[in-house]
Amino acid sequence: MFPKIMGGFFWDAYDNLGKVILFNLLWFFISLPALLMVYFGLTVKMPYLMMAGMLIPGIGWLGASLSGLFFVTQKMVDQKDITLKDFFLGIKFWGIQSALYTLFWVLVFFLAGLNIRFYLNLGPQIKWMGAVLAGLFFWLSLVALFSLQYFYPLITRQNPPIKKLFIRTLLLVIDNLGITILSGMMTFSLLTLSLITGIGLFFFSFSLTTLFTQNLLFETLAKYDEMERLKKFREEKKLHPSQPKEKPTSWHQILPELNNSDSVNPDPDQPPKLKWRHEGRGWKDILRPWDM
Repeated sequence: MFPKIMGGFFWDAYDNLGKVILFNLLWFFISLPALLMVYFGLTVKMPYLMMAGMLIPGIGWLGASLSGLFFVTQKMVDQKDITLKDFFLGIKFWGIQSALYTLFWVLVFFLAGLNIRFYLNLGPQIKWMGAVLAGLFFWLSLVALFSLQYFYPLITRQNPPIKKLFIRTLLLVIDNLGITILSGMMTFSLLTLSLITGIGLFFFSFSLTTLFTQNLLFETLAKYDEMERLKKFREEKKLHPSQPKEKPTSWHQILPELNNSDSVNPDPDQPPKLKWRHEGRGWKDILRPWDM
């Protein structure tokens, strides 16, 4: 499944490169006041109440603006037409809840950091216990961080109630742990490379990251859809088993089957394979895009 995630991400970014840059620039300029509020709240020495007054609205603002990016990148994955209006529709539909969820997750990671620091500074008599508890909080924080790859895309794709949102996110992480870890490393690499280059923050940092996580969710859900389709097909086969095929007795019967071999499902006990949305694309589409 990971090759499909990477392939889908590459082709979606390739097909929408101009929009990826445009929407990242739009996100950056809309989020610039929030970025400055967070920056000054973390770096300038000020009373705690004033610091909270800058960090809370700044972080919430960032969460709300990201919902616009998640919505337009979802439409890229779904291969739908995208307009500038879609970015603001994403903020309109999911901005408030994305802001609240972002504040919640920041609080979770902040408290986890405090717990790790506290347990690492326990007395020498119970230092081993502190190390175990600090490690536990560290790994729980890491799992929570990786789960965000599903959490925010689920908001724009399914918009489930809060309880179902957390349950579905947790189940997706547990059932796809290997893919989640690989994708988490890829997401971290994308963000790191974007920020290291400097200009990446302006042109493609969060638009590429959100596009990748939307591909992750799309292919993961497609896996479950395929499993459900196969299950229904087998149940249907049990109710209506196919009749055994008679062996051909002459070339008049064999030749038509050979000529139609591409259009006939080779295994009658398996459902017809669904075509992947980027099926058949390769290097020639990059080197000779006019032939697409």
